[in-house]
Amino acid sequence: MKLQLFKGLTFSFLLMGALNPGLGQVYQEAKTQHRFAQTYLGLNTQIMPSSGELLWKGERRPFPALYSPRLTIGGMHFWGKVDFNINVPLTFLGNHQLDETSEIDFRPGADLSARYYPWRMEYGKVRPYAGISLNDMILEISDEAMGYRQELWVTTSLLGGLSYARNDWQVNAEVMWMPQTDREFYADQLTPYTMQLPSTYFSVGVVKYFEGTLHEEERIEESSALEAKLTKERKINTFSIGIAPSGSYFLRAPNYSDAARQSIARHKGTFNWEFGLGYLFHKPGIHVGLA
Repeated sequence: MKLQLFKGLTFSFLLMGALNPGLGQVYQEAKTQHRFAQTYLGLNTQIMPSSGELLWKGERRPFPALYSPRLTIGGMHFWGKVDFNINVPLTFLGNHQLDETSEIDFRPGADLSARYYPWRMEYGKVRPYAGISLNDMILEISDEAMGYRQELWVTTSLLGGLSYARNDWQVNAEVMWMPQTDREFYADQLTPYTMQLPSTYFSVGVVKYFEGTLHEEERIEESSALEAKLTKERKINTFSIGIAPSGSYFLRAPNYSDAARQSIARHKGTFNWEFGLGYLFHKPGIHVGLA
């Protein structure tokens, strides 16, 4: 049901894009300050085929196939050359049953990605890209008799794909490949072994671009005299406040476990709310902040 709903939403996005006459690709027409980046919002589905290798109750088996609808938030930068985004999973669909008493819950979490287009992204043209992604992977295995165990890994993956844009909409097809898949996992309290996470993930999605700064460009000439006056009087510099979620990860796990507790999962990172106070120096374009 959830998968059908997501397909319907994706179809609606595509239909709206086909009917929307849109504007010209003004962000790529001139390299001005207000055309440097363009924000977008979209949806995609990540597909993980059954792959990798997991040991459970003495039997080696692949990870079950997984489908994950995701929300995409990002922006195209450098006038159509570099794309930065984050993909946030909305749900996970697939078979979670390992046997009659055991379940597996493997969740490729949110990823931060950067993509480079050798040829500038333009409307009406197919463009290839390559990139890199920082991901968190969560594995939880539960059993009625043995309880459950959960592990988290921070991984780095390589990206490659194709994009096609038209009328402020863009379709992306992508392959994500994880070079290093070996991870240590405990099948019980004292027995570690090396498992292989799935290495290849596919995704297809659509994003919608939004215009938010070009109206300021049109007023530059009109406001230049006022800007010069306020700059001279040092009245255009300003304070700023902000709030945002932030994440931190250990480069090396703390060495607190001993032989009796060696199977206890070590914390790899945490997310917190971050508050900021800053000051903008307008003329040099420098913002100094404390978070």
